[in-house]
Amino acid sequence: MDAQEASGPSTGLTAGRLKVIALRQWWVVVLCGFVAAAGAAAYAEERPVHYIAKTTVNTGALPTSSSQSGPSVSLPDPLSEIGNSKVWKAAESAAGTSDVVVTGALSTDGTQVVLEVTAPSAAEAQHGAVAATRALVKLRAHDIDAQASALSPQLGTLGAKITYLDHQAGSTLRGTSGTSSSNSLPTALSTELSVLTGQYSAVYGQQVQLQLVAQSLHADQNGPPPVSPTGGGKKKLVSIALGVGLIAGCGLGLLRDLSRDRLTSVSELPELSRLPLLAEVPNHHLPRKRTLIDTFDGRFAEAVRELRTSVSLSPRGQPSRVLLVASAAADEGKSLVAASLAVACALSGARTVIVSSDLRHPSVDRLLGAEKTRGGLAALLRHPPSDEVLVEAAADDTKPSAAGLESYLQATSLQGLRVLPAGPYPPNPSELLVSAAMARLVSWLRTQADIVVLDSPPVLAVTDAVILSGYADAVLLVISSGRSSKASVRRTLDVLERAPAPLAGYVLNRATRPSLASYRYVSTNGKLNGSAAHAPVAPRRT
Repeated sequence: MDAQEASGPSTGLTAGRLKVIALRQWWVVVLCGFVAAAGAAAYAEERPVHYIAKTTVNTGALPTSSSQSGPSVSLPDPLSEIGNSKVWKAAESAAGTSDVVVTGALSTDGTQVVLEVTAPSAAEAQHGAVAATRALVKLRAHDIDAQASALSPQLGTLGAKITYLDHQAGSTLRGTSGTSSSNSLPTALSTELSVLTGQYSAVYGQQVQLQLVAQSLHADQNGPPPVSPTGGGKKKLVSIALGVGLIAGCGLGLLRDLSRDRLTSVSELPELSRLPLLAEVPNHHLPRKRTLIDTFDGRFAEAVRELRTSVSLSPRGQPSRVLLVASAAADEGKSLVAASLAVACALSGARTVIVSSDLRHPSVDRLLGAEKTRGGLAALLRHPPSDEVLVEAAADDTKPSAAGLESYLQATSLQGLRVLPAGPYPPNPSELLVSAAMARLVSWLRTQADIVVLDSPPVLAVTDAVILSGYADAVLLVISSGRSSKASVRRTLDVLERAPAPLAGYVLNRATRPSLASYRYVSTNGKLNGSAAHAPVAPRRT
């Protein structure tokens, strides 16, 4: 098998793969969005409606100068004052309810604070906002006045020092030669007096500024504060929840897809290999005591015909006459696909032989109604005919030797289709299949049929499938939807990459696409086209 052809694309999260995952998990995204939107709508209906009243309060900006000396003064934080119990109690008392929330936000320049009061009704919010604003202004004015009053002791101390130095300076000047110039003062005394005078002026200026700010505090809102409802907002809440739900659905769908190892759709196959998909075969229930030939109709039969056509149109230059049908593990439907393919080939007029080469657990015999016999493939390989007999039988099928070999091939109810049963279980299946007798037998079967279908054991269970691929022209890998795992398919591809026969492609068995389940192909006589009971008998080719 061509390694480049079988190797799959990168398993990274490329844009193409994310698109495929989105198309595959779309229902998860839609479901999450619907659940989130429905929950938000229900919550919005149940959530009580409140009202918010807003007022704007001037905080009073205190200008500062870097040239001023003395202690720096800053205004109290208005947001911390909003959380004061006095403000909350004033709002609750005016609103007449304890279900009041007072919050605030400071403007970017720090000169205003927006006060918000939330209450169950519009009137309660208005009354609470007015009372909270008054309480905040009163509390802030009191705090700033307290800061201004705290500067008075410092001013008194500085004033006393300046008075003392003035008195000392006067005494010094009177003791001089009678001049009144300040230049006659000692340098240390003059410098200290100048520093204290500057400090006194700076602190006094700060005190005056604080007093002016306290007097200028006021509420910018005149009249009743504006009120707006909150808590309902159903449309906005549902829109936000829908967006969040869709985003969460995308993440959940991605996680679900990456953590799931089972193959369920055709869109997942390109992640494993670049091999073509030959056909999607829907699930087929075989009633008891009926054969596959009796129930070969409907969409199942049409899907198998599609498989037959895909194999015949293989672009490898030469038609594939010996086909090996394999699967990664057991119970994936490879025997059903192999038997169905043989029936479809026989219905097309081709001489077809299907070999039940799964000597460990043969299923083809039962599917096609072959009789239990002590002969079959196992007997032929344990007691193989000589090369002369095989050559003679291949040259002329009318000779007794050919008749003896053909006795192992059981005819079915469908003309043109014969079965080589598995026979009794041998103790050494792998050794029999790898023998020269098997190679000669397949060569003889090529002379007896146009199409030879080999059913094989699972690839990962035993080595029989790899051995049988040495006798085949192409290998069909059957994948069961919902049963086959991605890991097992990858391991199977690695094993078959070393096999002699090339992989023709995938066959997705038990496909669940809706268009497959609802397919009805009715002929003009009202019968289902493709039914073996009404199919024309194919002429035997010479």
